[in-house]
Formats: sequence, C-alpha cells, structure tokens
Amino acid sequence: MNRYLIHRLKKRKQDLAMTLAHIRQEQSEVEMNTEWKDLFAQRRRHTLLADLSAWYDGKLKQIDNVLERITQPDKSAWGHGKPDKVRSHRYRSKEPFETKLARHK
Repeated sequence: MNRYLIHRLKKRKQDLAMTLAHIRQEQSEVEMNTEWKDLFAQRRRHTLLADLSAWYDGKLKQIDNVLERITQPDKSAWGHGKPDKVRSHRYRSKEPFETKLARHK
C-alpha cells in the first residue's frame, strides 16, 4: 500500500508543480504587461495569482511532509515512541464530572 500511496503522492506533486509553474508564468506576464486598460483589474488578477501560488506552495509542502512521514517513519511528526501529551492532557480532569454537569444546567 505504501508504494501505491507514494506513487500517487509523487504524481499529485508533479501535477501541482506543473500547475504552479503555469500560474507563476501567468503572474510574470501580468507584471510585465503594463498596457492594461483597467488598473483595478490588473491588481485583482495579480492578487488572485499570488493567492493561488501561495495555496499551491502550501499543498506541495503538505505532500512533502506526508512523503517524509511515510518514507521515514522513525523521524516523522507522528511521534512514534513518544508519550502522547495532548491526549493525556485531554483525559485529565481537575474537577469531577458531576461538578461540570451541575455548572451547565
């Protein structure tokens, strides 16, 4: 399963990288073209392309993180072998359940 997942993630990353390259090319064309009749439209287009570029960058970083976790599970952010501090904190209660229940009535 991991090989299939790794293959799909790499393919998705490749597709996203191609799209990002296209967006950046469009972005540079918008910046180079100064013959816009409507400056507001130019600014909106630039903002749209910048936001898209940032979104795609974020997705590529997410895929890189997942690929790292899959290929190097001992160095991953999953925290294998480490105590789950978040979960143990959630289950500890400083006051009895009955007190919490009475407060919400």
